Amino acid sequence: LVVTCTSKHSRNWRAGSMLAGGLALDDVLQRMGMVVEGVRTTSAARELAARFDVVMPITEQLYQVLFANKPPRSAVEDLMGRGRTHEMEEGAGSWGLHQ
Repeated sequence: LVVTCTSKHSRNWRAGSMLAGGLALDDVLQRMGMVVEGVRTTSAARELAARFDVVMPITEQLYQVLFANKPPRSAVEDLMGRGRTHEMEEGAGSWGLHQ
């Protein structure tokens, strides 16, 4: 996970860098010429979150950048401007991890 987020050799990192530079997803994927796992994963994770009623703000913002042409800066601003929540407590409780 660390390498895919930080290494210039990672397809996910390179795709994200191109998106941040203003290229559209279709152009990025065409230039990459290979599968960028994070694109499909983002769509699948968003679908699962909706199906199981799980709030996943990072996944939602990634989806908006990838598939709804939201500017990356706006996505970051929306994430950073969110109110504080107790996400771990809510998730742990729904999985029966609280005693």
